[in-house]
Amino acid sequence: EVKQEAAEIASRDFVSGASIEYGGLSLRAQIAKDAQGETTVSLESPETLKGLTLTSKDGEVALHYKGLSTSIDPDSFVGKTLVQAAIKALNQAGNPQGISVTRTDGGVQLISSTQGMEFTLALDQETGHFLELSVPDEKLNIKFENFQFADPKEEAQE
Repeated sequence: EVKQEAAEIASRDFVSGASIEYGGLSLRAQIAKDAQGETTVSLESPETLKGLTLTSKDGEVALHYKGLSTSIDPDSFVGKTLVQAAIKALNQAGNPQGISVTRTDGGVQLISSTQGMEFTLALDQETGHFLELSVPDEKLNIKFENFQFADPKEEAQE
């Protein structure tokens, strides 16, 4: 089934550059999800946030900056920011029960409105690569650049 296949693609490990628009801010970052289920967002710009890294695993969020680390309550203001919204959407995209799938020109869109988290994740139809994640309620839009699955041997085949 297309929905199951799309959810499996969305749950794979990856690394990607990203242009992020969030509540009026423009950010650049590297986003990665690994085999242990940890998602990392490393900010590259603006200069004032360069070097700031947020990680999330099993619902726990940590902030890392210049050798210092601290855990963040995921329900706190900081915990609910762009990283948490992005991670929640990406995790939810991997659940076929929580999404609907729509084909577009050259792509597939995974759409969710469950658990109060409405989002759209656009995938390339040929490769399965993430193209764009939009979370309107959070004023969050991420355009993925130079997207790669963690294991190139698993590249999606059409």
